[in-house]
Amino acid sequence: MSTGPPPSQLILLSDLGSMEKGTKVRFLGCVERYDVASGVLLVKHAYPLGAPIQVAHVDVKLALETLRHTDLQTGAWLNITGYVGEEARRVRRQRGVCVQAVMVRPAGELKLSEYEQALDARKVCDILYQRA
Repeated sequence: MSTGPPPSQLILLSDLGSMEKGTKVRFLGCVERYDVASGVLLVKHAYPLGAPIQVAHVDVKLALETLRHTDLQTGAWLNITGYVGEEARRVRRQRGVCVQAVMVRPAGELKLSEYEQALDARKVCDILYQRA
């Protein structure tokens, strides 16, 4: 029996709204804005195409020591691991889910369409596995 922290669930940012509070997740997001005073990143991922763009308000205060200034710039893609919090109230006209980050890393070389396809395929496999 493990006494360590629970593993994170790899998800799309668009799935954050369906996750229970306290769930440990890992997802990619593109930085839209960083609020220095609050230590909160606003990240987006416009997927699936045509759906409303989901945003996440990511509190990065616990991970600040490992972040570089380039990680916080608009347009940077980040791999975020953290815990799902409450749904954010309207913040500058953008709703979203709050996440307490425990680890934030640059996404590096990213083939976004391949990442999206792989996670969609994984969802299908998870559904089929649950039915079996």
